[in-house]
Amino acid sequence: MDPSVRNPHRALSALLAMSFIWGYSWVVVKEALRFIDPLDFVAVRTFMGAMCMLALAKASGANLRPKELPLTFLVGLFSTTGSMGLSTLALAAGTAGKTAILLYTMPFWTLLFAVPILGERIRAVYWISIVMALAGMVGLLEPWNLQGSLISKLLAATAGMLWAVSTIIAKMIQRRGEYDTMTFSAWQMLLGSLPLCVLAIVVPSPSISWSGYFVFALLYNVLLAGSVAVFLWYYLLRILPAGLAGMATLATPVIGLLASSIQLHERLSFSESWGIVLIVSALGLIAGLQIGEYRRRQKGGCR
Repeated sequence: MDPSVRNPHRALSALLAMSFIWGYSWVVVKEALRFIDPLDFVAVRTFMGAMCMLALAKASGANLRPKELPLTFLVGLFSTTGSMGLSTLALAAGTAGKTAILLYTMPFWTLLFAVPILGERIRAVYWISIVMALAGMVGLLEPWNLQGSLISKLLAATAGMLWAVSTIIAKMIQRRGEYDTMTFSAWQMLLGSLPLCVLAIVVPSPSISWSGYFVFALLYNVLLAGSVAVFLWYYLLRILPAGLAGMATLATPVIGLLASSIQLHERLSFSESWGIVLIVSALGLIAGLQIGEYRRRQKGGCR
């Protein structure tokens, strides 16, 4: 691997871009579901997003031939079909902020799976940020005062676990050899979108109510949330341990919660506000530790 991809500043830029795109997408999708059935929307956004990524991969001269096809299909099944499908259904039944928070229990499941399955070791100093982030998630989630339907909460929590499983499988594929991140991202999404498309065709639903906002929402989710942000996620997963990559995504529900509070008027409680402070502090600590390690490697001649 090119050592330049381990530059923490580049990784931090990718993380910030991904977090803002995915964070605001919760508001966009919630609003878009006023115009389209949730199953139809997730099928369209994932299939069209995959097509866009394949076109970009071809334009960049990448080899479009998929590698590790059975495992890539499993990633798509758990990540795109399962996680994206269930989280969209959860969003239709619940609030944007709470759904985002429940989905982003993913990092803790990933950390739990990565230690025994991938043999990843978490340095003691990182556990400080992990505990801070976990405390922040508890504050954001407010298990003593959950709102929305039970089915919405169960769907979102299950989506988070499925995303974690897909993350572990993707990391296993990476360990088998080099691959093009854009091509892999496109194929897993394409393969995962096919079951969603079949379900959207088979399950009866109301016709789409076209509007200017719906077109904006569709383009945002296809081009940004469904293409650019997905690519950035697998880029981060390529250069970071699975556990830390998962923890780094915790900026996304914070942004989603703030955006839904501003645009959808989903008010923040006292514990949610403190949860945001803890998670942002944990992310800052992770970023500082990564930059410090990179600088030590530079001084030691390990670039």
